[in-house]
Amino acid sequence: MPVSAVTPTAPGAPELPVPPPDEPRSDGPCGRLASDPVIPARWPYGPPGGNPTCDRAATAWANVLHDDRACRTDADCVAVSGDGGCWSAALNRSAVGKPEYQDRPCGNPASGACGGPEPTATCSGGCCSVGQSGP
Repeated sequence: MPVSAVTPTAPGAPELPVPPPDEPRSDGPCGRLASDPVIPARWPYGPPGGNPTCDRAATAWANVLHDDRACRTDADCVAVSGDGGCWSAALNRSAVGKPEYQDRPCGNPASGACGGPEPTATCSGGCCSVGQSGP
């Protein structure tokens, strides 16, 4: 095990591996577990099945894996947004580039741009979550 992957321990104490900051943890309820089924979601602004692209994005974001939101510090988390700023979520740095998260959920066709402060991502209770920047 590389030296950078362990924390110093007292003599005689077992060494515990510590993942690098951008490596997700697997010990908390930040999202769906890999063994859980994917629950289909539907874009609510149109006839059922009328926009399969929006349904796929809604399903992906409704079923984010725990390991894709797990974190140790605020620096592990990245805010993502869509629909003119009306929708936002947070992922950890190792998940933000995954193909399943490149499409944002489709917005409400009547929403327009929401504007306001940019979303920020923080690590709270070991899970990346969204906040707002500003005063």
